[in-house]
Amino acid sequence: RNFTEKKNLILGIGLYERKRGVLNAMVRYETLFTAMQYISYAISGKAYMGVGRNLAYTKDLFFNNKGFASHLKVLSGDDDLFVNEATTKTNTTVCIDPNSFTRSVPPLEFKSWIRQKRRHISTGKHYSGTSTRRLAGEYLSRILFYLVFTALLFDDRWRWISLGAYTILSTVKLIHVKMTMRRLNERDILLPSLLFDPLMPWILGIISVVNLFSRREPKWN
Repeated sequence: RNFTEKKNLILGIGLYERKRGVLNAMVRYETLFTAMQYISYAISGKAYMGVGRNLAYTKDLFFNNKGFASHLKVLSGDDDLFVNEATTKTNTTVCIDPNSFTRSVPPLEFKSWIRQKRRHISTGKHYSGTSTRRLAGEYLSRILFYLVFTALLFDDRWRWISLGAYTILSTVKLIHVKMTMRRLNERDILLPSLLFDPLMPWILGIISVVNLFSRREPKWN
C-alpha cells in the first residue's frame, strides 16, 4: 500500500528475535539505533540504506538503475548499495506498520556478530560521499563527546557542568530510544542503551580499522 505513482522504493524494519544475554541486548540495540538512523534520514528525504530482510522496490526502478551492476564485485550489501544509488528525495518512503516488521535469528556468539558487522561496515565504504560524511560525523561526535566528558570529570571547575550536560543528553536519548522502542515493539533495552551508546562507536571504530588494514574481505560463512 506504500507504493504510489511517485513512491517506488519502500524501506521496512528488520529486527532480531529477543533472547537472553548481554550480546542479544547489544545486537538488538545496535539494530534499533541503525533503524532510527536510516528511517529518520529517509523520512527527511535523505535515505542512504535499507535492510534486505525488509525492503521493496519496483522492477522498473531496478532496471532503470541497472540493478546491482555497479557493485557486483562487492561480497555483501547489495540491498544497502542499491538503496544508496536509487533513492531520491521524492521516490522513497518507509513502512513502520508493526504487521510489516520482520524478525530474524540473531548472532548467538560475539565472533559471529563481529563477522557480521565487518561485512556491514565494509559495505559502507561504497556509500556516496554525502552519506559517508553524515554517518562518520555522527559516530565521531559521540566519541568526541564522551572523551570531553571524561576529561572534564577530572577538572574541578568543569566537573558539575560536564555531569549536567551528560545528564541532559542521556535523558534526551532515553526519551528517543523509548519512543522508538514503542513504535518498533522492542523491549528490555532502554537502560542497557546507556551502556551501549558510549561503547558502540568504539567497537564499530575498531572494526573499521581492522577492515582498513585487513588484506582479506570479510566473507559469509
